[in-house]
Amino acid sequence: MERSSDVVTIVDRDATILFQSPSVARVLGWTQQHPGNQPLSAIHRSDQPVWRTIVEFLIDDSGGEMVAEWRVRHGDGSWRYLQSNVTNLFHEPSVLAWYSQS
Repeated sequence: MERSSDVVTIVDRDATILFQSPSVARVLGWTQQHPGNQPLSAIHRSDQPVWRTIVEFLIDDSGGEMVAEWRVRHGDGSWRYLQSNVTNLFHEPSVLAWYSQS
């Protein structure tokens, strides 16, 4: 994940970012990874219901996966459209979180 060209984000059940790949700087212009932040703070307000729908749908589906599109704030303040594959990996002992690859 460290060398992935995609933005990889690992989020716990409380929607706290545990990890983001270094490619977040290239894709979203963020100067640093954002562990501890909430992903909803970067998702456009109009697209936040998409996140909630995914969580509700996947919460009990170990290994379940959904594809979503949403706008995420770039470091320069603009919005970027991302397509993300979100996977429930809470059943994986080495992850125990939501896995998103954009």
